[in-house]
Amino acid sequence: MWEKAILLILALLIIVVFASMLAIYIVYPFWSRQPVFHSYDTWRYFVTEPTMIQKKPTLKPIPKWYQPAHISLNSLPDIDDTTPYYDFLQCHIQPDERLLWGMPQEVWRDLFIGSTLPTYISKKRDNIGFEGMMVAYSVDVRIRNSEKMALYCLDYFAIDHNITQNREKIGQELLYTHIVLQEKASSTVQSFLFSKRGAGIPGVVPLMQCKYVEVLSPAFTKTPVQLKKPYLLQTANQTKDIDAIYERVEASFSMSAMPTKTQFENRLKNGSTYLATVQVNGYITAFYLCRRTFVVDSETGLQAVELIGSWRDVKQINRKDFLVGWLTTLDRWRRELGATELLSMKNVNIDRVMIPLTGFNRDLAMNESHTELIFEPGRVVSETTQMWYLYNMYCKPVASNECFLFV
Repeated sequence: MWEKAILLILALLIIVVFASMLAIYIVYPFWSRQPVFHSYDTWRYFVTEPTMIQKKPTLKPIPKWYQPAHISLNSLPDIDDTTPYYDFLQCHIQPDERLLWGMPQEVWRDLFIGSTLPTYISKKRDNIGFEGMMVAYSVDVRIRNSEKMALYCLDYFAIDHNITQNREKIGQELLYTHIVLQEKASSTVQSFLFSKRGAGIPGVVPLMQCKYVEVLSPAFTKTPVQLKKPYLLQTANQTKDIDAIYERVEASFSMSAMPTKTQFENRLKNGSTYLATVQVNGYITAFYLCRRTFVVDSETGLQAVELIGSWRDVKQINRKDFLVGWLTTLDRWRRELGATELLSMKNVNIDRVMIPLTGFNRDLAMNESHTELIFEPGRVVSETTQMWYLYNMYCKPVASNECFLFV
C-alpha cells in the first residue's frame, strides 16, 4: 500500500513541476528562457556550492530580445568625460523625479578603478537619444565554501522617464543584449549578480532576500554621542584596518561580495564611504561600513546614507554597546562629512538612513528575536524587500543573516 502512495506522490510532484514549467514559460517568456535558478528546478535546492549553468559563452541570441542595432557596448576606458552616460544617469536613475542622484562624476568613475575585471557600459538609443543604460562591474564573491570568484554586478540600470510604454520590453532588451555583447567582447566565462527591490522576479529563485528599511536619522545634539570606556571608536582608513575588515568578513559570513582593496581605499579617500571601528587595546571588536547614496530630495536638499554592513565580536561587545557604537559612528560621520578636498562633496545634510537587514545589521535595527524593528513610531519612512539574484549561476539560497554585501 505504501508503495502506491509513494508512486502517487512522485507522480503528483512531476505533474506540479511540469505544470509550473509550462505556466512560467507561457506567462513569463523572458525569464523562462534565461540561465537562472527557476522555481521548478527543485533539485538545485540541494546544491550548496555555486555552479555555472552555461560553462561556455554559448548564449544563442534570441532575436526578440537581442537588439545590437539599437544597443551598443563599451568598456569604461573607452568612455570619455564628454560622453553623456553620466548626464543620463543623473536625470533618470531615480524613479521619483523629486529625488535627484548627484554623485560627482569623478567619484562615480573611482568606483570602478582597480577592479578585478574590466567594466562595461551599454546604452540603448533611438533616433533622438538614449532610451536606457546599464553598467556591469566586477565584484569579488564568495558563497559558502567556494573560492573567491569575480562576478559581474549589474547596476546603474536606468530608462528614460519620458518613456511610458514598453518599459519592461526595453529593460529586457537592454539586459539580454548587454550580456550577449559582453560575452562576445570577453573571453572569460561570465556570471552576474544583481538586485531588485519590491516584487521579485516571477518564477526565479533569489540567492538571498532581506528587508530593506529607510528610517529618519536621530536629531543632532550639542554633545556628540560617545562610547563608554574601554571602547575606542576610530575612523579606519589604514591598510591594516582594511585587511582586518576583509579577514573578519571572510571568517564570519557564508556569503560575501566585496570590491578589491584598491577600490575600497579609493572610496574611503574620496569621502563616499566611511569605515569606523570599535577597538579595545588595538583589537577590533566591531566595525560599521556606511556610504553616501548621493540621492538628494530636491525640495528639502536633504539626503540619505546607507549602512552597508556591520560586524561585532559577540564575545567582546554586547548588542547594547554595539548599537551605541553605531549611533556614535553616524553622529561623527554627519559632523565630519564634507571635510574633503572635493567641493562637490561638502555641505551635506543627512536626514535618512537606509539599512539592508543582512548580517549584523539586524542587531542594529531589530529586537532581540529579530521579529520587529526597534525604531520609534513615525521614524520608519519605508520598508520593502530586496532580492539578490544570480545569472548563469545557481546554488541553494543563503539566509540574510549570513550575508555581507558591499557592491
